[in-house]
Amino acid sequence: MRLSIRAAWIVSLLCSGVLAVDARADLIGPSPYLCFDADATTATGNCSGKDSPFKGVELEWFYFKDFEDQVVASPGVTMIANCNVTAHGCPYIATRVFPATSTDSVDEDDGAIDGFGRTVNGRGQTIYADRMITFTFDAGVLGSLPTHAGVVWTDGGSLTSTRFEAWDASGLSLGTIVATFADSSNAGTTGEDRFLGAIHPEGISAIRVENSVGGIEMDHLQYGGGDPPPRWIGFGAVLRRLPTGNTPLAEAGVQEILVRWDTIVGIMVPGDTVGQGSGAVRGAESPWVALGGFAELSLTRENLRFSAEGLVLATGDAIGTPGYVTEVLGTLVCDTDGSVGGDSVVVETPLVPVDKHGGASFNGSVSPLPAECYSEPDIAFLVRVPPPSVEVDMAPRRDHGPGLRIQR
Repeated sequence: MRLSIRAAWIVSLLCSGVLAVDARADLIGPSPYLCFDADATTATGNCSGKDSPFKGVELEWFYFKDFEDQVVASPGVTMIANCNVTAHGCPYIATRVFPATSTDSVDEDDGAIDGFGRTVNGRGQTIYADRMITFTFDAGVLGSLPTHAGVVWTDGGSLTSTRFEAWDASGLSLGTIVATFADSSNAGTTGEDRFLGAIHPEGISAIRVENSVGGIEMDHLQYGGGDPPPRWIGFGAVLRRLPTGNTPLAEAGVQEILVRWDTIVGIMVPGDTVGQGSGAVRGAESPWVALGGFAELSLTRENLRFSAEGLVLATGDAIGTPGYVTEVLGTLVCDTDGSVGGDSVVVETPLVPVDKHGGASFNGSVSPLPAECYSEPDIAFLVRVPPPSVEVDMAPRRDHGPGLRIQR
């Protein structure tokens, strides 16, 4: 059930209530939940469509945490909870304290959708706390706040009332859901499991779930978002931020980490610079425009590919044509603000030809990438006109393979 939030109104549905604070937000739930995706689950049994409202949403980045790795951590999230049992941290994996028959994971996680989420052969994990858990999102790690965030309540005090709340980037409440869906069983039954979430285009800084009485178990934390606000850089593309690079791929829930720039634009300010210190890159002195294109960097494979369309001069007698430019190169500027050591790091591709229509493309290795390209979220991609000769470029360079240069 999705409830669209409008300011200064209250909706009451049976024992559920929604208090709206922000007119641009949607609160979702409490929705019955047995699996993440009814069409894709590998568990035996029938999910009956009781799955995630986010399963088919196209987002630029998305994280899903089912806690089956028994680690109370997920990229860009701080989990804070009430906790009387401190020996295991708080919140903690429920099976560390309770016997398997007392845990209550999402139904699919133990391999069978059968009305029970008890731990079987180590599968079927949740996090537990006393009455309340808050999930706070870090835009500095994620690149932007999630626009979609939710979690599944799986168990709590007998017949407890449960409250869900979300907050925007400024810490203002996006609204609350208050409902009673808990049953009187703590033996792993899943009929009362409910998804609680929020959608807010301007970003969600935190969500919280709390019971009126008793402990609380949560599972299937999921959050994602779109591009951060566009930043147009020189003769290049919109900047896209990624999570910092210390999270193992398996834990991050992805097979490949990509940075993608969805368009290429002309240089807005002739002679503009991108980057800091010895890694600063100066743009062309004449205005250029581009019809479009893209660039995609695989941090996993250390491979860059780009395609630019309609790279043409925007002034002079050669306006609307590539003019004197017959070759360009792709350039990555990692750590654009120079936060690591004061200098950005530049990685350049070999020169690629430009056709008479202003088209250019490249697909190849940029290995080895500097550490700043992994650890720092600010990465820019530029298409550049080569200098008249390498000899007049006085910036120190180091060669890494044919035609590939890394500049510090």
